[in-house]
Amino acid sequence: MNKINLEGTWSLKSTDGQISTTIELPGDIYTALIAAEIIPHPYKDRNELDTQWVHQLDWVLERDFELSGVPEGHLPNFHGEVIDTAARIVINGVEIGSSDNMFIPVWLDASEALQSGNNRIQIYIDSAEKTAVKRAEIHPYTVPATPAPVQSPSRNFLRKVQCHGGWDWGPCIMTGGVYQTVELDISPLRMEGLSYELKQQGDSWNVTVSATVHAAAEMEALLRISLAGAVLEESVPLDEGIYFLERTLKVDKPELWWPNGEGDQKLYDLQVDLGERTHSLRVGFRTIEVVNEEDETGLTMFFRVNGRDIFAKGANWIPTDALPSGQDEKKINHLLESAAKVHMNMIRVWGGGQYETEHFYNRCDELGLLVWQDFMFACSLYPADPAFLASVDREVRVQIPRLKSHACLALFCGNNEDVGALTWYEESRKDRDRYLVDYDRLNEGIIGKAVKELAPGHRWWPSSPSGGEGDYSDCWHDDSRGDMHYWSVWHEGKPFENYYDILPRFCSEFGFQSFPTYNMVKEYADEDMHNVTSPVMMHHQKNLKGNEIIIATLSRYFRFPTSFQDFLYLSQVQQSWAIQTAVEYWRSNRPTCMGALYWQLNDNWPVASWASIDYSGAWKLLHYGAARFFSPLMIAGWKKDGKLTAAVVNDKALKINGTARLIFRNFEGKELRRVEQNLSLEAGSARQFYTEDLEDETIRQNSYLELIFETGDHTVRNTLFLDVPRMCSLKEADVQMKIEGDGQERTIELSADKPVFFVELRGNTGDFFSDNGFHLGAGETKVIRHSVKGEYAPPELTHLRNSY
Repeated sequence: MNKINLEGTWSLKSTDGQISTTIELPGDIYTALIAAEIIPHPYKDRNELDTQWVHQLDWVLERDFELSGVPEGHLPNFHGEVIDTAARIVINGVEIGSSDNMFIPVWLDASEALQSGNNRIQIYIDSAEKTAVKRAEIHPYTVPATPAPVQSPSRNFLRKVQCHGGWDWGPCIMTGGVYQTVELDISPLRMEGLSYELKQQGDSWNVTVSATVHAAAEMEALLRISLAGAVLEESVPLDEGIYFLERTLKVDKPELWWPNGEGDQKLYDLQVDLGERTHSLRVGFRTIEVVNEEDETGLTMFFRVNGRDIFAKGANWIPTDALPSGQDEKKINHLLESAAKVHMNMIRVWGGGQYETEHFYNRCDELGLLVWQDFMFACSLYPADPAFLASVDREVRVQIPRLKSHACLALFCGNNEDVGALTWYEESRKDRDRYLVDYDRLNEGIIGKAVKELAPGHRWWPSSPSGGEGDYSDCWHDDSRGDMHYWSVWHEGKPFENYYDILPRFCSEFGFQSFPTYNMVKEYADEDMHNVTSPVMMHHQKNLKGNEIIIATLSRYFRFPTSFQDFLYLSQVQQSWAIQTAVEYWRSNRPTCMGALYWQLNDNWPVASWASIDYSGAWKLLHYGAARFFSPLMIAGWKKDGKLTAAVVNDKALKINGTARLIFRNFEGKELRRVEQNLSLEAGSARQFYTEDLEDETIRQNSYLELIFETGDHTVRNTLFLDVPRMCSLKEADVQMKIEGDGQERTIELSADKPVFFVELRGNTGDFFSDNGFHLGAGETKVIRHSVKGEYAPPELTHLRNSY
């Protein structure tokens, strides 16, 4: 076997001859032009607008390589794992093939084009926008897609990352390029689509391993498969051509794989050797069921792992960078590890992005993060002509075997919000049947069919949100069936208390925006733009009503801030409070509700958005808050219909006994009264243990509720405002900060003479605090770990009363 690595420096030219520079592969065209200072960085100021011409051009990437020759009985193939998107590959003037779907790895026979000695390879990448528009123009009828503030039209006609065309949180950067592997593979045989299926039989498991083998000539190859002590060896006769390989091993009594917080993530190495080819996967032995049963409320939806019902806690995932060259393993690690640290056990890979890298799914396996996997269709109607359907069929038949062979993969979902899109456009409202037939041909006829055929051990879910197969319910407002996307609190401007009016069976999208950290804002906006309605700040707000909603909500709950930094801070306070309101109430009503995945975990550029981690990787206050409201053991309270209610939630797999304390205090910190109850909570349960009538307005505006639940070895706390904070008589407080230690790791001891709320520690870029956005009682001491990347600098501190 011989491989010629084609990574490195290539020439990059526009086909009109106007631009010539170099590009590093793997990499994308925009990043190359930024490095050559041909375009400004689109993330700074409003430069995005000045770079739109880039994706109007056609490009050619070119380099030379040396080849001593192709041995007899070997297959010479060009391999590009991800080519974005409409491309032709030419070697020595001979076109060896083309690609127009970036989700299908490219393998092309290069035998007729290669020569001994010097060879020249060219990859022609056509303008994605012009390609998509041309296809839309020749289509017999309009197929609409959701627009964005800055957008590339007709993105739904091209099998490319859909959010490259712009979104209500992302820029329009319709770049092109070659990502991941780019090489010439010369070998007598190769394997594609290595995958496995698990089937439990008592304490044993049958593991069926399969792959497609391409043989250059007739041969016998030694096959060896090993997994968890089980070994299979045999000689496999191969004829020239394509061979489907399938073998089954039996593994006795392996340790089980569990989601984060439920147990260990035991993984076993599966190694497959065929001839001189070696491939490996990792296997986590587990069963996953998606339970949909009719009950008195509607249709349940929850995940059962190894027989245990799991409340899904997590967030939605988008590509880590709008520039593909900026996507790397370091970012993936940070984001997924950050998710696991705050007790998440599920990530939804959203359908407007991309099928993620193997590294992403490997890390989810290791961290115990279940993956809800959308196919890459979002917020649009799609064509259903034969060519488009054939391309999608190849796409999903490549991706399904890869994705299913991960312990983390919990569910395959057809798309994001495409059922709803049937009602969004004038064209589809006037001729619903036409577009519904197209939807069914694509979603059920191609994608669903392939999932059922290739991944029989995984659940097919037709769309998100959805009431299940054949159900076209309004799952934005109907909370009784399947999964729900609840956006009334954001898009409709309803108050946070509206989260108490619904009880979704599984909420796979809900969210509230905030601005990024001040350190992040300084990266894209000069100081004269440090105003939330300045041109640059408005450009980095892609939701058309976003700042209006943030400001209106802030006025509803808080007193107006006195500075730009405080405005950013309060936006994060209310974002965290919004999601906390929803999650605590829904978790307190398990098992009616059994999942909460907020929108969204991460950003793909610097922007005001729904993310809990901004583009720099900094945790917003929401992410710190998630560590509390996703905690396996939680106490919470809420006000609804003139009543105050308190609940305790136990997500653990064991019974818990403890004492709940409700302590009413004034804003000096003095205890006014308390309620105590001894409680016993079954494994995986919630208990609403206390309710009382709300006291009159004057009392509520001068007091708050401290909630505590203590077990033998663990204490959880919470705080509930009894009126909106802007009406409460918060006191100015003396907050003391004592810093100990040296180097890049310090401890910070905080204390206050009066209660302070939503305490924020502000460090430099890259700083991390063990907690943030917390409440600190009068006389209470709290110790925080502070980690920095560079030279240590003491953090700044603020809290709610300091913001006005």
